[in-house]
Amino acid sequence: MRAGRFMNLLSNTYAHLNSFRQEAAATAERFMRHGLLRSNKSLHSEESYVEGNRLSIWPNRDWIHELSAAAGSGPLCLMIVHWSRKQRTGDGERDQAETPLRMRRLLRAAAYRFRSQMDGRTEWVQSGDTLVLLTVVPEAPQGTDRHALPGRLEYLLRETVFRTMTSKLAGSLSIREGTFRFGWAWLDWTCGQGVKRSGKPRAEPPAAGGAKSEEALLSAWQMAWKRTLDASAVMNGAAFRKEDPMSAGEIEIRYAPMLSLLDGSLFGFEAVPYRRRTGQRWPAAAMLAEAEAAGRLYECDRRFREAAIRALPIRHGEARLFIQASASIMNDARLYPGTTLRRMEAAGIRPEHVVLVFEVGTPSAERDGDALRAAVRHYRDQGFRIALTGIEAKRESLLRMLTLHPDYARIDVGWMAMEESDDSRTIDESLLGALSRLARKEQIVLLAGGIERDSQIGPLIASGIVYGQGSWIGPEAAAPASIGRHVRDRIRLELNKRYRREGGSLSELSAPVETFSRQTPVSDIARHFESRRDIHGFVIAEEGRPVGLLMKEKLHQLLSGQFGLPLYWNRPVDKIMDTQPLIADESTPIDQVSQMAMAREPDKLYDAVVVTRDGLVSGIASIRSLLEWVTNARMTDAQWANPLTGLPGNEPIRKELTRRIGEGRPFAVLYADVDYFKWFNDRFGFHRGDEVIRFTADVIVSSVQSGAQEDAFVGHIGGDDFIAVIGCEEANELSRLILERFEQGIAGYIGSDAGPVVDREGQPVEAEGLSISLSLLLCEDSGGWTPDRLAERAAHLKKRAKLQQGNSFVWESIRQEPIAANNMKHGVESS
Repeated sequence: MRAGRFMNLLSNTYAHLNSFRQEAAATAERFMRHGLLRSNKSLHSEESYVEGNRLSIWPNRDWIHELSAAAGSGPLCLMIVHWSRKQRTGDGERDQAETPLRMRRLLRAAAYRFRSQMDGRTEWVQSGDTLVLLTVVPEAPQGTDRHALPGRLEYLLRETVFRTMTSKLAGSLSIREGTFRFGWAWLDWTCGQGVKRSGKPRAEPPAAGGAKSEEALLSAWQMAWKRTLDASAVMNGAAFRKEDPMSAGEIEIRYAPMLSLLDGSLFGFEAVPYRRRTGQRWPAAAMLAEAEAAGRLYECDRRFREAAIRALPIRHGEARLFIQASASIMNDARLYPGTTLRRMEAAGIRPEHVVLVFEVGTPSAERDGDALRAAVRHYRDQGFRIALTGIEAKRESLLRMLTLHPDYARIDVGWMAMEESDDSRTIDESLLGALSRLARKEQIVLLAGGIERDSQIGPLIASGIVYGQGSWIGPEAAAPASIGRHVRDRIRLELNKRYRREGGSLSELSAPVETFSRQTPVSDIARHFESRRDIHGFVIAEEGRPVGLLMKEKLHQLLSGQFGLPLYWNRPVDKIMDTQPLIADESTPIDQVSQMAMAREPDKLYDAVVVTRDGLVSGIASIRSLLEWVTNARMTDAQWANPLTGLPGNEPIRKELTRRIGEGRPFAVLYADVDYFKWFNDRFGFHRGDEVIRFTADVIVSSVQSGAQEDAFVGHIGGDDFIAVIGCEEANELSRLILERFEQGIAGYIGSDAGPVVDREGQPVEAEGLSISLSLLLCEDSGGWTPDRLAERAAHLKKRAKLQQGNSFVWESIRQEPIAANNMKHGVESS
């Protein structure tokens, strides 16, 4: 049926063409006078067009077979040009929709001109306002990506149509009131069997008498028409009005800050265009699409990039610069390497400091993946970093990310739950964690965009995403202000929840390091490396503050190149140093620094960490020492962790209580015990009992994570006993939250046939099933207390809690050394 519909369509095409046959001779003569038509007897010469002896066999497979045979092994590409006239109303009636006769002649002229530029390896057919061309794809010139060839052909066709429509032939024809759309597709003889790994379709056509050529032609026809619906396929009236949607002074650049979520430091800026006259935000993707439709993509892309580089508020590579780019620019023959590099060098910016952002997920990007791959390769070869935006938690989107393998991938997290409930946080962390692990495995740095509220920070940090951007981080501004204190405080709060302070600080791993100034010649530092073979990196500092890092391995790699020595030997070190090294204060927890180090770009994973004290260089820490410390700490944690819940056991619990008492600050100790667990375990078996233990642990951990306002600790004493060390201010509220969540979830583990509940002595008790008893010690003044004394007091409280019916909560406040009744406050709650 598809082949039949297509045959009917082509028959209608021939009918339209036959109606123009009478005027073709005069038209061709006029074309030749203006130099738009060669005087020969080719397929579309004047004589052949008048006679129609070849156009009538367009549906014939022999025609395609002959063209393909003449092309040798080169593949064929089907291209479409369609002009649609805007419909206007006047006096209540529509203007006629038929294409003007002159437009039909101009389309034919464009086809003749395009065919002449392709050395005759193009055939075409016209139906009113639609032009269909079949051309042989030439071999890619040296230095040109073959994946970009179809796009280059389409761009050439655009230019040909533009030049034709702006020539004298157009006269007073109102082309500006219409829109041209362009589309292309491989003519794939595999007929639905896919394409080769090379990305090109199989060029050899089937036998002329077979049906596969019709299927291939129909498939290419459908794909080409789909591409005409893309925003990038449009050339509108602005192209003929000679208007530039981004003329000089039309836009201003504002910058959106990006932060590291592991220390709150500035990571980079994204350049965002604004309309200068109205002050409205002009999304970069929309601006580039509008420029492409107006035939000004090359000019718009160049001006936007240069304006973003020129107005960047931070120089010398202290922050990354993210700039939106269009893959369609690869189709412009004027594009050549080096244009942007010279502008960047004049501004003191190196290519690795600039990140070009390409959008995926749009219909155009999905269909024209070849141009995107070509653009990624083109700019990466020049030293730019590459980022993809529009990544979603969908198979196709993630597959595109893995295929292109960018340096950065940005996912919009605006979908995260508005309220910070337990269920929503669990879902957000699980999904984001899976994406983060996938990106880390592929050595892709994941960025979070669309951060609009502080409740998003916790799940992002917990999932391992280390960089973020959004209105909550900071507004877009021409001169961005420093990061707000509330942002840094919230990030610090979430980090305190995640990283235990007793685990060891970076000062334990810091080693002395020699520093150099920015202007030190590379030759001097190379000699220092040779004289100090045990040193692997030097810090570049100004007035004691770190501004860069140079690793021995990277210096040797740079100097060992063909022109390395003459280019860099006598140049200052700031031309080759890493201007964004990992810098951390000596008080930062080691496991936090380890996470920060592993979240860097792949080529910086094993660079040393610069250690500071009050902002001044105090030493350097190697990645080897970090990994050794983390490995030993994990082995120790595993030794004392409970095998059922994975929570820290008795020795880590003792260390945590000792640390809290030593700090001298108020804290709270919450003990939890499941009532009648022995009965449940005997009645339903140890498998169900293990499920209840894990459920209880999850309830306590999730409640503490969502409600604690400072660093908290949860441990598993053993059996059905748990402990949480938290702050005093939120202790009562957290206890009630644990009671509520336990009561809501425990009913799912007890069936209707549970039978009577018995105590440890086997005596029936009046209880409906399992319950939980909480005993809370508010240590407002812990002077003179020890972990053993706290445990003794907690055991006394637990007995009081178990005397209550159902879920119970008993608390006691201690203000000084044990244990005078007049220095304590008590409270009891039960449900």
